[in-house]
Amino acid sequence: MDIGIVRLSPFAPSESGTVRRSGRPPDPALLEVVRGLIETTTLPYREIARRTGVSAAAISRHAGARGWCRPEGPFREERLTPEGRRRERRGALAGRILRRAEELVSIVEMDPAATVAQLARAARFLTLAERLDSPAPQPRPRRRRRRIAKTAPNQSPTPDDDAT
Repeated sequence: MDIGIVRLSPFAPSESGTVRRSGRPPDPALLEVVRGLIETTTLPYREIARRTGVSAAAISRHAGARGWCRPEGPFREERLTPEGRRRERRGALAGRILRRAEELVSIVEMDPAATVAQLARAARFLTLAERLDSPAPQPRPRRRRRRIAKTAPNQSPTPDDDAT
């Protein structure tokens, strides 16, 4: 009579599923199944990982190293609004201008024959680039005006009206 180990944990691997221990390279036959899913479906890597037992990171690594291509599917939903795209492009442009301005300042600083006008121009360029890179200032909140209770000309003010 052979008594095996009984696992009572709900996190124990099921007998029917393909669950691998980390650290070992995946079985080549299993990699072919993964490759088939990658090249024929638009399933996310996480879903392929759940179905095959190979981690999503390993799937991504093998797909990139071996040149597995996904089928063309529907375009993904755009995450940025037009304003967000504009800000992203502006941030990238500001970064390039800022790097170029810093290069210009360092070149002018290292030049022994640089004039004060060249130094001032480089410093102005750097200041403008930093201003472009910084976020736009937030508008100041408007102050609310207090309302003054108006009484009718023939009516005497009440004690509540004096409190406001």
